[in-house]
Amino acid sequence: MKSEPVLTNDEIRRIFGRGRISVKDLLKNIKNKFKLDDLEKNMVREFIHESCTFETDQITGEKMFRLKK
Repeated sequence: MKSEPVLTNDEIRRIFGRGRISVKDLLKNIKNKFKLDDLEKNMVREFIHESCTFETDQITGEKMFRLKK
C-alpha cells in the first residue's frame, strides 16, 4: 500500500521554485499532490504569512506571492 505524501514547508518552498506564484496556482499545485486537511491548510497559511511577500500583478490585478529572501 502506498502512503500519502506529507506536506512540509520544504515541499511548499519547492512549489514556488525561483519565481512568484498566485494564490490560485499555489493551492492548485498543493491540492494536486497532497490531501489537505485543516492542519495542512493552517500550515500553508502560516507559511505564506511567515515566508512570503506579495505584490499585485499590474496586468491582471492578481496577488502574487514571492518567497522572502
